[in-house]
This record gives sequence, structure tokens and C-alpha cells, in this order.
Amino acid sequence: MTTADRQLAALHRIATALRGSLVNKSLLLATALVVADTFVVAHYQPATALALLRTTPPLTLLTGVMLNLAPVLLTLGAWWYACWGAVAVADRDAEQTLVRYGKSLLCLLLGALVVDEGQQVPWWGIGLVVVAGWAIGQWASERVDRDDESWGLMAVMAAVAVFVALAQPTLKDRATLDAVARPFLPVERIEILTEEAPGTADPQAPATQYEVGYVLQADEVWTTVMRHRDRSIRYVRSALVHGRTSCLAEGSGPVRPPLGLELRTADVSRCPS
Repeated sequence: MTTADRQLAALHRIATALRGSLVNKSLLLATALVVADTFVVAHYQPATALALLRTTPPLTLLTGVMLNLAPVLLTLGAWWYACWGAVAVADRDAEQTLVRYGKSLLCLLLGALVVDEGQQVPWWGIGLVVVAGWAIGQWASERVDRDDESWGLMAVMAAVAVFVALAQPTLKDRATLDAVARPFLPVERIEILTEEAPGTADPQAPATQYEVGYVLQADEVWTTVMRHRDRSIRYVRSALVHGRTSCLAEGSGPVRPPLGLELRTADVSRCPS
């Protein structure tokens, strides 16, 4: 039994033992996120997505998806709880106001540790949402019956509309899209020996060729490579793989969060275009 099979069996035992619990529901949500993010990583190509799911160990998939989606989810979570907190402000519900804005601030704090500076939610933006909720509450206090069901529906619809508007810059940001579509494996410069049919050798042809991509699987016979440029799959005889070197893809680099530690990073060369 391979390592991936053992990990999958362990997850299955956990899901079976905790059937109906919150942990089991979280595993189902994580599975849905893994499948969705893998489809994005594969550039919406079903064959490539299936190859990724088949060859990548389950724990690698889970941690990779967490790394890809955590900055986005924390940013959207901060905005969502801020908008939902504005509803509590408008309702003059002090307890729910503290709970919801506490969750929003927690998302902001965690985001300051893992989200790049260019993708941070501005703290003053949360303050504007609070003021907007208070203003709506003042306006509604004289014109709307708070016990009316229409008031609750109107407040929820307003919160959702504001959240969608605030989320648009994050969802359309190129850095966010690149982060979500980032594969779970390091990009490599792979040196491959040319394989020629007998009697057709070209003395002018290079002895090796280079492929920039991600090694999904490697054994004694075949090496499975996902190309970086178009996410297509290439199968190479392992005997022809002469060397593998990690490199830095265009547009990628270390994350610089506002509260991150000043740590040294590896000096990795750029991948050839």
C-alpha cells in the first residue's frame, strides 16, 4: 500500500467514525474545495484535473488548497462578518455586534500574518461598514417597524449586496487569481535527454531539451509532468530525465504580510520562459 493509499484510508476511517459530526461535515467541505481548486489549477481542463487528483497524495492536496485559498477566505470572511455585523448594529443588538465584529477582526489579524500587503482589507473599510450600519439603524428607527419581517429581509439583502460589492476587487484581483490557480507542487526546470529513432539522429539537434513544469509522479519507468505554461500533461521515460532544478515562475515570489517576520528566503533563479 502506497503512502497516498494509507492517507486516504486514514481519512476514510475518520469520516466513518465521526459520521454526522462537525468534523465529518468539514471533511466534505474540504473535499469540495479540493475538487474546485484543482479544476482551477488545471486551467479548467478535466483531464489535467483528474491527473492531479489521481497522482497527488490527499494530505498534499488538502494543505495545498489551504495555502491557496486561505488568503482569499480570510479577506472575504473579514468583509462578510463586517457586513453581517452592520445588520446587528442596525438592529441595536449589542451582543451580536460584538460577536460578528470580533470574528471580522480575527480574520483581519490572521490575514495580517499570512496575506500579502497588496491584498489586505483596509481597517478603515471595516469602520465605514460600522458607520453605515449605524446610519441605516438611525434612519430605520423612525420609518420602519423592526418587528416587521420585511425589515429583517431588507437588512439581510442590503448586507449581501454590500458584501458582493466589497468582494469584487478581491475576486477580480490578478494576484488573487494567480494564488488560487497555483499548483500544490514546486515548479521545476526539468532536463530531458532527446530520444531519437534509430538511423534518424540529427547531429545538429540538441542532446537535451528543457521543460518547465511540475512533477506529479515519478517511478522507475515513467515520470508524469504537468507543463507550467498550459497545464498539459506529458509522460517522459524516467531514464531520460537527466536533471531537475527548482525555479521561480513568473509573477511568483515570497508573501510579504504586514505582521510577518523578517526571514531569509532562498535565492531561487527564475524559470526560463
